[in-house]
Amino acid sequence: MNSLERTSPALPRFEPLGDHHDRAAFSCEQLSLTRFLTERALRDMRARLSATHVLLMDSDVEIAGCYTLAAASIPLARISDSDRKRLKLSKYPQMSAVLIARLARDERWRGRGTGDLLMIDALRRLEAQTAHVGAAFVIVDAIDEHAAQFYESFGFLRFPDTPRQLFLPMTTVQRALGTR
Repeated sequence: MNSLERTSPALPRFEPLGDHHDRAAFSCEQLSLTRFLTERALRDMRARLSATHVLLMDSDVEIAGCYTLAAASIPLARISDSDRKRLKLSKYPQMSAVLIARLARDERWRGRGTGDLLMIDALRRLEAQTAHVGAAFVIVDAIDEHAAQFYESFGFLRFPDTPRQLFLPMTTVQRALGTR
């Protein structure tokens, strides 16, 4: 097969972060998110601390955005009584959860719905995984108020004691995706 016969996989697409991705070209408004992707994400993946997925839009190596997932739990006491009753939660002291540890898009993709694509893929991936490993919630730590409002637009609720930390019941994700 010559090079003209090869076809590139359909873009946009998501895949796990790998050595071949151009991390050095990635630039986010939040320096800490840029540094995480360029300096730590692969190392954390190799240590099984987290899993980073990248969004490829125009090429097989240029990263338009990324998100990082990690296992987590929520003390039941952090969820308000009204939310506990409304969600019909069991009384386990810790509730299983998955943390969207980081979600970032390259500045070149600002204003093009890239953040929405990242969030939707993350939620779809998490919903599919909870069939194999249970998680009652998705949680996020918003880097700033703008990010907190972004998460709220997807239905995330703020923890009463830390308003930039938010949670989303997996049942809400399942309903939104039509899997429940």
